[in-house]
Amino acid sequence: MTEPERSANQYVVCTKGQWKELVAVAVDTAPSQVEKTAKAIATAAGVGWQTVREKIQAIQCVLRGGYSTEYIIGRGQKQTIADYRKAKAEKRLDPYVVMGWRVTAETRFAVQSEVLRICKVLKIKHSETFWTWWHAEASGWTEQQIRHSGGEPRLKRCSEEK
Repeated sequence: MTEPERSANQYVVCTKGQWKELVAVAVDTAPSQVEKTAKAIATAAGVGWQTVREKIQAIQCVLRGGYSTEYIIGRGQKQTIADYRKAKAEKRLDPYVVMGWRVTAETRFAVQSEVLRICKVLKIKHSETFWTWWHAEASGWTEQQIRHSGGEPRLKRCSEEK
């Protein structure tokens, strides 16, 4: 075995060992002490405490799910944290989200003006009501109607010019 291969193997062994030890720490850490423990570990290891905190929280989350420490160690750091982040993201789905597109100021003004005009005519007071109306309108359009209203030949010319 070459020296680089030996070093790589040693690195893998150390990394797996660190994960195993962090799992043991997470098992013994009360939820109220996670931040304090993460800061202490991070300071000693020279890493970011938020990262250590998230790893401990991920381990504790899996433990609360009824899984064993052996399972968590075997599953590995990458998969454990990915599952934790996914579960966390699913919980924080807000009922309202921002939909963003980058447009020129002129386009934004034109669209906002039309939205306000439609809301005034239909007596719409909330953005959710507007978007529900808009979705109902647009979802009934056939592909042919969309192409026609978009001026398909004109759109092809515009895309060819770019």
